[in-house]
Amino acid sequence: VIVAGSAALYFKRTEAPQWLQKLGGKNGYLYSAGMLPVDLVSYDVHMGGFCLGKTVGDSHAKVGSLRVALIKRSRGPWPAHGAFDVLALDDQASHWGRLQQIWTKSSRLEKLQCANTVEVIDMQKIAPPDNVSMLFVDIGITERFYHQWHLVLVANNVDIAANASMAYEIVGFQALSQWRAGDFSPAACPHDHVRDVSDWIYRYVA
Repeated sequence: VIVAGSAALYFKRTEAPQWLQKLGGKNGYLYSAGMLPVDLVSYDVHMGGFCLGKTVGDSHAKVGSLRVALIKRSRGPWPAHGAFDVLALDDQASHWGRLQQIWTKSSRLEKLQCANTVEVIDMQKIAPPDNVSMLFVDIGITERFYHQWHLVLVANNVDIAANASMAYEIVGFQALSQWRAGDFSPAACPHDHVRDVSDWIYRYVA
């Protein structure tokens, strides 16, 4: 179900276990998850990230996608107000390189300004019913170079109900590698050697 005025999609509780298959990647996926604070109305969480491949030649084809899901584990209502900002940042100096340097002292706006992509889950606009257990956004990646992609969640004035329990799940479709939450300096991305050879042939032989 796509809700007008928002990038978020949601599934009812009975559909949630099949969420990975709803828009599944062709070449598999890498997966990670974690819990979210429920005693704060505004916070930020580094959720980890993924390395994706690169296009061949001058193609603008998508090399993979990143999915971020918010999971409501309790049966109470979703926050009625506030927003969750989902940020995707590549490892360039002006994006994750910049945010990594200012992480502990940066404002919400400064974090958003560093991001390549921002998807806003506006709780008041979506107003998901209580029997919905998951909200998620998909971010498609088109890239001509290998990059690390970091995922950050910024909660802004969300009114979490008492005794609530919330988590996140992230998936990198067609990802080459991944790293855990809080790892600000992961290992270099592995290369897709078949794609590298195809790119070399395109540029120097074809």
